[in-house]
Amino acid sequence: MITNQSLKKGRAAEHILISNFLLWDFEVYVPVTDVKGVDIMLKNERGTYLELQVKGRIVWNVNATFIIREFPIKKNFFIVCYNFRSKDYFIIPSKIVAERCKKIGRIKKWFVISYSFLLKYPSCKNERGIKRLHYV
Repeated sequence: MITNQSLKKGRAAEHILISNFLLWDFEVYVPVTDVKGVDIMLKNERGTYLELQVKGRIVWNVNATFIIREFPIKKNFFIVCYNFRSKDYFIIPSKIVAERCKKIGRIKKWFVISYSFLLKYPSCKNERGIKRLHYV
């Protein structure tokens, strides 16, 4: 049975993704604390540092959502959504999320990313998404 505790799921998703990034030959760095939404930092073959915000959840249907606090919109900042049920993940540029996802909350500080939205970006899914990070 998978835990219902968000923090544990988040850490588990981060570690699953870290192992994949290591296998794809990235240098991986993990901040001691969550600073400005950065859960993982990568350095690709070109020497570019990439910042990743990771969200993990159990997705039962396309209406499932990932809720993400406002983040910096930068070329090297990505949102990674991990599905524990299918083991799929999407690595989406922050600019795409900021431009195309709805903001919620009293002061609009949170983005909602639906699984149906993620499915529109097959080039960002799993290994295809990882390969794209080599060219940033």
